[in-house]
Amino acid sequence: MKLFRITVLAAIVSLFTLAGIGNAQTTDEKEAINSFYRDWSQATFKEGPEGYARFFAQDGAVLPPDEVPVVGRAAIKEWMKRTLAEATYVTRPEGVTQDDLKVTGNLAVARSTLRGKRTPKSGGESFPFETKYLDVLRKTSDGRWEFVYRMWNNNLRSR
Repeated sequence: MKLFRITVLAAIVSLFTLAGIGNAQTTDEKEAINSFYRDWSQATFKEGPEGYARFFAQDGAVLPPDEVPVVGRAAIKEWMKRTLAEATYVTRPEGVTQDDLKVTGNLAVARSTLRGKRTPKSGGESFPFETKYLDVLRKTSDGRWEFVYRMWNNNLRSR
């Protein structure tokens, strides 16, 4: 599984390096992508797994740490339901930073870091976390952005 994620990441980086990513970025594109993330976050908060999955391409995938890829909106929605039900803690985000955003044509790669606290559902003290994300986005024919791939892992200081 780790080899698969590394291979996917290497292919994405190579694709965008060869394409000269970063030269075609505009403020409008960046704002559209930032708006996409705001809308997705609100939908996730209000609608739960349905809102989370709705922003993925029909053939989009999440690549969770130490799990097999989850492909397709319906599968992503079910994965999110299961993940929330099985979680042993409640996550309380405190802030997110956009560490890097590269756009070329209808594709974008976004790297971000989410920070916050996790509180065990069984009780006990909250503990800080820091999770980094790598997203590949695609602009649809009607100009909306959607997730193609989303992968993440915790930074070392997280539990």
